[in-house]
Amino acid sequence: MHTVLKSCALAGVLSCIGLLGCEIVTEQPTPVDYKPASHVVINEVFTLPPTSQAPYSWIEFLNPTTSRVDIADWLLEFTTTRQQTITTMVVDSLLQFRTLLGSPVFSS
Repeated sequence: MHTVLKSCALAGVLSCIGLLGCEIVTEQPTPVDYKPASHVVINEVFTLPPTSQAPYSWIEFLNPTTSRVDIADWLLEFTTTRQQTITTMVVDSLLQFRTLLGSPVFSS
């Protein structure tokens, strides 16, 4: 038993010595030049809530431009059989969000 403990201790010491010779290198990530979108963006979607929360499905639109955008008559298509036309909605300018709430098209 004493020999086993000495062997374990020796293995531990050798492991530490081995780690002292290692160097961890972390490279800097390449910066990405992001450009803002020049159009309305579908920013977030919540379409499959639990059954008890079905009325709370929604789609969020973001307008990163400096102009108001009228998205009336836009067609949202989830599949060829599940569509909805937005009847009236304007997304205000400069990083404004608008959320389309509780549509049955977004659920089930």
